[in-house]
Amino acid sequence: MADRLEPRGFWSYSTIDDRAAGGHLSKLRVRLRDALQLNVGRPEVIIFQDVTAIPHGTEWEQEIQKALGKASFMIPIVTPGFMQSNWCCKEVSRFREREKELGRSDLIFPFIYIKTDDIDPNREDECYSKDVFDLLHARQRFDFSDLRYHEVEGRDVNQRIGELADSLNAALRRRASVAVPAPKPPAPAKVPAGPEPVPSPPPFPEPFAITRDIPDGPELMLIPTGTFTMGVPPQEEEREGVLKEYRGWSVPRKAITIAEPFWLGRYPVTRGQFATFVSETGHKTPDEARTFEPNDKGEWKYETRKNRNWRNPGFKQTDNDPVVCVSHEDAMEYVKWLKDAAGKPYRLPSEAEWEYAARAGTTTARFWGDGRADAVRYAKVADRALMTRMNRTFDPESFFDGDSGYPFTAPVGSFLPNPFGLYDMLGNVWEWTADFWNEDLKSIPPDGSATTTGDSSRRALRGGSWDDNPRGT
Repeated sequence: MADRLEPRGFWSYSTIDDRAAGGHLSKLRVRLRDALQLNVGRPEVIIFQDVTAIPHGTEWEQEIQKALGKASFMIPIVTPGFMQSNWCCKEVSRFREREKELGRSDLIFPFIYIKTDDIDPNREDECYSKDVFDLLHARQRFDFSDLRYHEVEGRDVNQRIGELADSLNAALRRRASVAVPAPKPPAPAKVPAGPEPVPSPPPFPEPFAITRDIPDGPELMLIPTGTFTMGVPPQEEEREGVLKEYRGWSVPRKAITIAEPFWLGRYPVTRGQFATFVSETGHKTPDEARTFEPNDKGEWKYETRKNRNWRNPGFKQTDNDPVVCVSHEDAMEYVKWLKDAAGKPYRLPSEAEWEYAARAGTTTARFWGDGRADAVRYAKVADRALMTRMNRTFDPESFFDGDSGYPFTAPVGSFLPNPFGLYDMLGNVWEWTADFWNEDLKSIPPDGSATTTGDSSRRALRGGSWDDNPRGT
């Protein structure tokens, strides 16, 4: 692909950590480079490491800055020593600027070598930069802590390194683009000669407030107030080829006013976050689930299968993939746990709040526009990666024309965000809301609160999933 980023990375680590580990970190860099090379082919993969790339007698800091300015991805080796190092944290901050230059927000892959759960980011002696700590905490997590004593050429290490190489390759293949800005404020109206007019304020705060109430809880973003039109006109359903059995679910269109700001997860809840909840509460889930995978005859079908649950959904996941195979009851129990742990009023969003946040001030069919071509940059949908796994040929009604590198779910935050800065609002996994199920929008309250009339045994799902085709996303 002509637009793919060059396979040039930056290995950010503490040399003290590498010496303490007997050069293990340096060996892992070489292993990752070779694994990524298998995916990329040509050109040559380069992962910059200072001790191997900078000749003696060269201006060290200048060479570091030069390498960061050329890199297409960064692998920070996260340890307590890394977080205490001003140099390591500055490298992350500098590459974040490079990431912005590329119009991306998915090119930093924190490599968790030693977990930093006990670090207090507010104490300078434990963490040089709280901003860097928060950034690495929120980004894709590649947890290697359980394998750091294993031989580099061992099977477990090779498999984990291969998974990281797959994620890197997928990120490189996604086309670089200009970062999606928040809607610009309208130009001030012209008035007769006199005092300079005061420009109108932006319609949305920039940047939005972000918080995380508990260490293993979701990162939350404050969604501002506003008014929007919920639903779609019949012409849009016709144009998008929505199947007849699904038409009419998004009418009548309604003006909704969100009068109070609300907090919403910046990413879908991850498998790792849900695992923490299960571990701390002992919550039990059924040992069967409805999944999409080949049956005994090799036919891909949606079926309820035994021995399927969030731990074993029928395909491999990392702890940073969104959790799947959870019921509305499971979601409500998770929310209750968050509420008790944080001492704050956690809840599921209403369907109207969800659509408001997903649209993020846009009026097109999807927040990136009306077309389908950009879908694989913003959402994990049924693309060529899934098509290949299903051994199918390309059909524009069944698959989006692009290859994300992820046939099933993708780690949260792998794609570009919407204008509010929210990730995976479309695709990857369906998301539960608080509303009772209704086949249209007639009962949606105009204040954006949840609908409590309709079928209480079913709840509204929004957003689409990794296996949704162009007609369903």
